[in-house]
Amino acid sequence: MAAIARARPLSALLGAGIALAWAGQACAAPAETQFRVPPGPLAAALAQFAVQARLSVALQHVEACSPSRGVQGRLLPREALGRLLAGTRCAYRFVGPDAVVVSAAPRPGPPPARERTVAAAAPAEVPLPEIVVTAGRRPVALSRAAFSATVVTGADLTAIGAHDVADLVPLVAGLGMTDLGPGRDKLFLRGLSDGPLTGETQSTVGLYLDGARITYNAPDPDLKLVDIDRVEVLRGPQGALYGAGSIAGIVLLTTNRPDLDHWSAEADASGTATQGSAPGWSVDGMLNAPVVPGKLAVRLVGYEDRIGGYIDDANLGLTNVNEVGRIGLRGAATWRISANWSATASVAYQTLNSADTHYAQPSIGPLSRDLFLQEPHDNDFLAVTLNVNGHLPWADLAMTSSFVRHQFDSRYDASLALPQFVPGSAPARSPFDEANGARLLVNEFTLTSTANGRVEWLAGLFQSISDDDLSQTLTAPLGPSGAMATAYRQQRADTIDELALFGQVTYAFDRNWSLSLGGRAFRVWTDTHAATAQPLAMLSGSFAGATGSSGIAPQAVLRFTPSRDLTLYAQASEGYRSGGFNTAGLVGQVFSADPTGPEPQRRYSGDELWNFETGAKADTAGGLAQIRAAAFYMVWNRVQSNQLLPDGLPYTANLGDGRDFGAELEADVRPAEHWRLQANAIVSEPDLTHPSPAFASAPDNGLPGAATFSGATSAQYERSLGGSLVLRLEASLAYVGASRLTLDATTSARMGDYATGRASAQLIDRDWTLSLFLRAPLTGLGDTFAYGNPFSFRDFPQTTPQRPTSVTLEVRRDFP
Repeated sequence: MAAIARARPLSALLGAGIALAWAGQACAAPAETQFRVPPGPLAAALAQFAVQARLSVALQHVEACSPSRGVQGRLLPREALGRLLAGTRCAYRFVGPDAVVVSAAPRPGPPPARERTVAAAAPAEVPLPEIVVTAGRRPVALSRAAFSATVVTGADLTAIGAHDVADLVPLVAGLGMTDLGPGRDKLFLRGLSDGPLTGETQSTVGLYLDGARITYNAPDPDLKLVDIDRVEVLRGPQGALYGAGSIAGIVLLTTNRPDLDHWSAEADASGTATQGSAPGWSVDGMLNAPVVPGKLAVRLVGYEDRIGGYIDDANLGLTNVNEVGRIGLRGAATWRISANWSATASVAYQTLNSADTHYAQPSIGPLSRDLFLQEPHDNDFLAVTLNVNGHLPWADLAMTSSFVRHQFDSRYDASLALPQFVPGSAPARSPFDEANGARLLVNEFTLTSTANGRVEWLAGLFQSISDDDLSQTLTAPLGPSGAMATAYRQQRADTIDELALFGQVTYAFDRNWSLSLGGRAFRVWTDTHAATAQPLAMLSGSFAGATGSSGIAPQAVLRFTPSRDLTLYAQASEGYRSGGFNTAGLVGQVFSADPTGPEPQRRYSGDELWNFETGAKADTAGGLAQIRAAAFYMVWNRVQSNQLLPDGLPYTANLGDGRDFGAELEADVRPAEHWRLQANAIVSEPDLTHPSPAFASAPDNGLPGAATFSGATSAQYERSLGGSLVLRLEASLAYVGASRLTLDATTSARMGDYATGRASAQLIDRDWTLSLFLRAPLTGLGDTFAYGNPFSFRDFPQTTPQRPTSVTLEVRRDFP
């Protein structure tokens, strides 16, 4: 029978544990158990854990620890206990096969929202912390998940000073992104690039905030990662559980939920100096208030920052033109309706303004260019979400409803392209303004089985409505007077509805083998209306069309766990994106209706990707080393990609069929006391194997924008300096391999092939943290992205250089 006891002398605890172990407790390796421990006081949570795990749990000074956030899911007892103690400032130690000691950490720490652990400063025999991944819809330890995933905790983000999704790239194997600038970038995973250009195609990587999808075909809104609980990245198509737009994987951002029992606050301020650049600064704060302790709490977050520019414009006589400003607010309220039901309502708002784009002209200088006008960008984001979670006698229910409004506006210098729009004219100062407005309403209901046994299941219903408005306007000067007039205009509206049923069943043959079968039955409807005009030539045109697609995206996963420390798996899964229409171009632009005809086609087809993957995850050396490896082969049919017309306007094409194969590795090792080493790498060969007739002459450079190799390594050192003072040091190195910009041999500029370095030093003293961060390019100002302006990149080379060396000083104060 499980028991829980309180004791003071460690010898007594050891004796009790040994006695209980010899009293007839099972000596076999523990099996996975279904845990359901709600948030609450740590002692009460551990009491429930002891009963469910059938373990003896002894407590030592846990009154100094914070409340537990609880744990749910089918896990090993060690995994569940690690999750239960996350952020509590308590640690555990097994003293027998079925006896464990839970005690306060040897040094005080910050509030649970910071979720710092003392693991890195602990003796070498203390195992690495257990990490639970929830993106697979059912909580499972990362070391036993039968899919390729990376989890970056809020503590990890704080330790390296990461504030953006771009900062995650060195931490996650296979994660890449374009570098047009904050609020303009696209995410890629495993080299599955549909090209660096932006247009109507849906993103290949799904982006989620607190369980709700927040983008469709929009760029990453670049939300600042403040007061974040975790970021989970799943690689490979997730069509079965997440639907369209997850053809390469998903990124889930999870914020810290309100604490129902304790008041707390945080404040942070930093300043950044960048070589040859304008200075930058940042402030943010958090307040957690239990309005009705144990029942209702609110959590408020606010932030503002300025990122100094480093690009000069010689023609305009301006320096540091690409400054970025960002302001954001978040609020959440959690209501514990009963012991089994809770609801959280949240809102996130951010406005981001870039004064100019981030590219340079190498012919002028590594950080200089020569334009007719500035190219600002605004990105405003609003998300309102309601999450309801409940426990039924036979299943757990999760309901998510969200509304997203995303407005992003850009200006480009189209001066060199003016003769394309106004025949007979010469290049002159001509701005091209693009305004995108997206509204997304999403509802999702998921039921997950809770009964212990051989069979586990989940079932869900998904529904989304997306309304996208696009306005494009080119303004040109009229004669010597310099008066401006509209030379081109397009107004476009798209409505995209999606309805899906999804589910998964897992059958455990025995303690070692299990098989999961799942799928998603979906239907997508698309309606498009567009009107184009060239007022100076008195020309106009319009288009209206509707299309739809339906199908089933299946998934099969076989998992084998020969021991507690090793998991092997094999899986096959599918991802998909729906098709649509091309409408941009001058009035009279010819769109082919023949799928084998020339580009652009009026209608582009949906694409699909099959992933075949095997993987291994090992937790070795008594928990001192965690290694995750996977090999994959993917078949991509009818690859969608954004291309450019001769006038610089975008259209979407089906390039043909492609494939990608490769391998990835992640390692986390504690080699000695105070030290922790981490590394990741990916090697892949994405390629267009059967190009469509329009791209039959494309050079064999692989898929555009996809590097064949990237990797990173880091070392962390942490130790006590006496009393409550702790020193933490970190250094890392990351490399991004070479790639090509496009499939067109004449514009296929080479980019990538650069390395970056990062180092930090932190002094942590109870509620204060003083941090110094250094970031530097290690291979010169390497070209991260050989592109910036669709109307001129064919006329002169463009590069997006790395940010020069920068130093940030940050002060953080916690108010427990």
